[in-house]
Amino acid sequence: MGKNRSMTLEQRNRALSILEAGMAVTHVARNIGVSHCTISRLRTKFNATGSLKDRPPTGRPRKTTATEVRYITLTLRRNRFASSQRITEQFYTTTKTIVK
Repeated sequence: MGKNRSMTLEQRNRALSILEAGMAVTHVARNIGVSHCTISRLRTKFNATGSLKDRPPTGRPRKTTATEVRYITLTLRRNRFASSQRITEQFYTTTKTIVK
């Protein structure tokens, strides 16, 4: 069996249609390349919510973009002993973005 971390929406729809056609959970799992537990949870989730989509992520939204995080990480690697205040000031002078 494959080691998919996340099934695409297309795979989920295909799995559900095969399940509704009357095939066994293990057959569907082998066909798609995931564990039978994944298919079983997918069916349970669909029966409970009526949807195959992922829920929105929980938690606070990110304040920095991926580019800003890369810049800060690179700066920290270049100057390992710089204080957070110094990194914040350098980031602000370069990008004019305030990081709290």
